Amino acid sequence: MGVIEQTNIRLIASCPSDFNEDGVVDVNDLLLLIAAWGSCDAYPEDLNGDGVVDVSDLLMLIAAWGACE
Repeated sequence: MGVIEQTNIRLIASCPSDFNEDGVVDVNDLLLLIAAWGSCDAYPEDLNGDGVVDVSDLLMLIAAWGACE
């Protein structure tokens, strides 16, 4: 007699815009992004990795606004 096994794997979505890691992208993360504004060297607030925290990163944060999944 055969046995069928099932393994369920839940992948936790990465939420790079949640800088304070509280599970929500909100005004607190926005304030951290603003504090890091300008040229940077591998800051987590540099969401697009271009070496500058700027409006592009701000737009990415806004797009991720709300609870992290």
